[in-house]
Amino acid sequence: MLLARALREKGITRVFTLSGGFCNPALEGLMECDMSVINTPHEQIAGHLADANTRSRESPQFVW
Repeated sequence: MLLARALREKGITRVFTLSGGFCNPALEGLMECDMSVINTPHEQIAGHLADANTRSRESPQFVW
């Protein structure tokens, strides 16, 4: 929840991630705070999606 609140304060509304056991607690906190969590099959895809989203929306995104 702390991570979600900090990201929300920075204007971040979407998180692109490669889900897995190591980050599931953080992802649960993000989803509880109504953040959009987009799971991807590879970390490079997450990075490219966040980059494209940032450029098209002109708002910051986050890769976890």
